[in-house]
Amino acid sequence: MAFLTPPLKNAVRLSGTPSVSLKVELDKPTANLGVLLVDYGTDTRIDYRERSATSAEGLKVIGGKDCVGQGTADDDGCYTRAGDNTAVSGFNVVSRGILDAQNHRSLSRSTPLTPGRPYRISWKMLPQDYEFKAGHRLGLVLTGTNADLLQEPDLEPGTGTRVTVDLASTSISLPLVTGTTIG
Repeated sequence: MAFLTPPLKNAVRLSGTPSVSLKVELDKPTANLGVLLVDYGTDTRIDYRERSATSAEGLKVIGGKDCVGQGTADDDGCYTRAGDNTAVSGFNVVSRGILDAQNHRSLSRSTPLTPGRPYRISWKMLPQDYEFKAGHRLGLVLTGTNADLLQEPDLEPGTGTRVTVDLASTSISLPLVTGTTIG
C-alpha cells in the first residue's frame, strides 16, 4: 500500500528522524509492520543494490592505487581507488522503519494485541539527511517483512496476519528544513 504526494514545486530537505503513526486492526495477536519513505522521480543515484567483483555498497573500483605515508612490512599504506557506483532509477528508499506490533508499547516487553480491536501504533524510522528535488514525489509505502515475497497481498508473511489499516488515521511526521538545500 503506498501514498504519494503531488510533485514538489520546490526542493525539500529532510533532516532528522521521520516517524509514522498507523491505526490498525489485526486478525492475530501480532504482525510485523514496516514503512518505507520513498523519493519518486527519475535521477542518478548511488546504487547500493549492485554487487559484483568490482562494486558493492554503493562503491565501485575505479582502478589504480593511492598510497599514504611510508609502508611497513605488514601494511604498504596503499588502498584501491574507489568511487560512487551510480545508476539512473525512478525511485530511492530514503528511510525505513519496522516494528513488531506486539511491541508497540515497549521494545523490551511484548503485549499481544486483541484481534479485531483497533490500535494506534507509532514508531520512528531511521534518521536521514536527504534532499527531495523539485518535481519529485514523496511516497510512504506500508509493508510487512519481505513484502516482495507475498503471495497474498494483504497477508504479512512473518506471522501470516491480515492487517487492516485505517487510512484516514494514518500520519507521518517529517523533519523538513525549509529554504535549505544540500550541496
